[in-house]
Amino acid sequence: MRASTLLIARRLAIALLAFFLLLVGAFVYLGQTPPGKLSNDFEQPERISFLAIGDQGSGQLPQRRVAAAMADAAEADPNVRFCLLLGDNFYGHGVTSVTDWQWRWKFESVYSAVALWTLPFYSVLGNHDYLGNVQAQLDYSQQGQGSNRFRLPARQYIRDFGQAAGRPLVRIAFIDTNDTANDFAAARALIKQAFSATPSEPLWRIVVAHHPIRTFGRYRDDTELRKALLPDLIAAKVQLYLSGHDHNLQLIAAPNEPVFAISGGGGAGLYPKTGADTSLRYFNAAHGYLKVDVSASGIHLGLHPLSGEPAYDFAIPRADAHAGNY
Repeated sequence: MRASTLLIARRLAIALLAFFLLLVGAFVYLGQTPPGKLSNDFEQPERISFLAIGDQGSGQLPQRRVAAAMADAAEADPNVRFCLLLGDNFYGHGVTSVTDWQWRWKFESVYSAVALWTLPFYSVLGNHDYLGNVQAQLDYSQQGQGSNRFRLPARQYIRDFGQAAGRPLVRIAFIDTNDTANDFAAARALIKQAFSATPSEPLWRIVVAHHPIRTFGRYRDDTELRKALLPDLIAAKVQLYLSGHDHNLQLIAAPNEPVFAISGGGGAGLYPKTGADTSLRYFNAAHGYLKVDVSASGIHLGLHPLSGEPAYDFAIPRADAHAGNY
C-alpha cells in the first residue's frame, strides 16, 4: 500500500513538473522578441498597401487573432509595406517605461509572425496611452528599442509613402486628438503644414488619429472635434481620415467630406451601433482590420471582420477624390 502511494506521488510530481516546463515554455515563446531589428530603409514604390488597427493593446486572445489575420494578409500581398496603430496601444493605463513587460506581451510577441517582422508599425496615441507614460512610447520608438518596428517619432508627425510621377504617392499626417488645447490647435496646425501647397504636393492625402470625427458607435459624433478639424480637412482636400476609439469597424462617406474609416476592432471589447443615416456604408461590431491599397488611380479600402462575414470593399477613384461623389 505504501509503495503504491509513493508511485502515485512520483507520477503526480512528474506530471506537475512537465506542466510547469510547458507553462514556462509558453511564456518564453509569447514573450520573445522577433529576431533582428528592422532597418529604417524604406523604398518608394508606385503602389503600396498597408494594414490599420486601433484599440488593439489588450494582450488578450482577440488581439492575437487579429494579428494572425493581418499576418495572412501581409503574406498574401507583397505590396503591404507597413501597419498603422490607431491608438490605445496599451490597455488599460499605457506603459510605465521602455522596459515595461507590456512591450513584449502586447506588441512584440503579438505581431511576431514572419510576414510582420519586416513591417514598421506607425502609431498615434490614444486616450488610454495618456493614462501612462507617453514619453516612454516616444523613447521606445526614438531609441529603436525591441525590434525597431514601433514607430512614434513624436506626438504628431508627417510621413510620405510611395512615388507617382515624381511626387509623393500618399502623405499621411499623424495627429494627436488627445491634445484639445485651443480647439485642437496643434492638430490643425499639422494638417495645414502637411497639405499646404508645395512643389512636392502629394497625390493622396490621409489623416490618421485616434478619435473619430464621425461615428455611429458608442461615442457618436465628437462635436467639438468635428467643428475644429472638419473645415481644415475639407480645405486641405484630405481624402481619407482613419481612426479608432470606437471598438468596431465602420465606413462613413458623406458628400463633400473625406471618407471616414474606423478600424477599432484590434483586440479590445466591442461596441455596438447606436444610430445610422445614409452616410453609413458599413458597420460591424467585430474584431478585424482595415487594408488600404493606394495607387495613382485610386484608393481601395477593405474592412476585414473576423466574425465570419465577407470583407467590405470601398473605392475612392481619383476622379472623385475631391468631389465626395461616392
